[in-house]
Amino acid sequence: MRVAVVGASGLVGKQIFEVLFEREFPAQELFAYSTRKGAGEKIRFGYDQIEVEELDIEKITDFDFIFSAVGKKIAREIVPKLKEKGVVIDNSSAFRLDPDVPLVVPEVNGDKAKEHNGIIANPNCSTIQLVVPVAPIHRRFGVEEIHISTYQSVSGWGKDALDQLNYELEFLAVGEDPDAKGSVFPRAIGGNVIPWIGDLDGDLTGEERKLVLETNKILESEVRVYPFCVRVPVRIGHAEAVWLKLKSKPSRDEVIDVLRSSPGVVVDDGYSTPIEIAGKDDVFVGRIHTTEEGVFLWIVADNLRKGAATNAVQIAEILRGS
Repeated sequence: MRVAVVGASGLVGKQIFEVLFEREFPAQELFAYSTRKGAGEKIRFGYDQIEVEELDIEKITDFDFIFSAVGKKIAREIVPKLKEKGVVIDNSSAFRLDPDVPLVVPEVNGDKAKEHNGIIANPNCSTIQLVVPVAPIHRRFGVEEIHISTYQSVSGWGKDALDQLNYELEFLAVGEDPDAKGSVFPRAIGGNVIPWIGDLDGDLTGEERKLVLETNKILESEVRVYPFCVRVPVRIGHAEAVWLKLKSKPSRDEVIDVLRSSPGVVVDDGYSTPIEIAGKDDVFVGRIHTTEEGVFLWIVADNLRKGAATNAVQIAEILRGS
């Protein structure tokens, strides 16, 4: 098999290489490409290193799978061209809501991957970790409303954001106010929280709108979603406080039984935090309790792993087995 990663020098691109190696994906030939910067960099793949090449779509040959880990703007330009070279699994938001492009979380709607026309969209990181536990609850008990507050790490924004947090933390360590000039964030992120992720889209931010639209596309539902997204000074790992209004009235034990039997879900007796689950591929659910109208959940996952790279590789594994 021939596999390429476009955007290989970014956080998600590097994570894809790590996941491919760990899951022993059978790629006999593996290539790394950059669209803007990173050409010449060496990407670790197990004990080997792969040099990043500048992407020239006209010159590259065919691949079985192409993992695209570039931003929305660049993806819109190159992904339609890349699909002529192989099946593209795209991590950007460029094609997620396109009715002709399947939006896939393997534990939830893996069969949709087989309906592709050359492009498969990887959902937003916050959406992925939400639907993995919510989908089985929805199938069993019926979800009418989702109320969600997210606490999203800076790595969800990319390497520049991660560098910015590390830079600002140096100021805080010596008791000074962080320097946020030139930051990718609208305010200082070191020692701070920012209730604004993405551009404003009506009453919602872009990140909040993604949660609404992507969740319903994946669940094939019209569930009412009420999101509030917050950026927090955490390096890796997103957390979500979720309340689900249900059509039926399950007990706490019934909800836990459904979650324990659901693929990709780990049920916590108490709760997990981002620092504890970094590097893991499951979605961790804790603080579970029920009311007359629904259930409360605390959901945590590694946004670079299950929220991006692992989900993308799982999609390729489904297609390889079909």
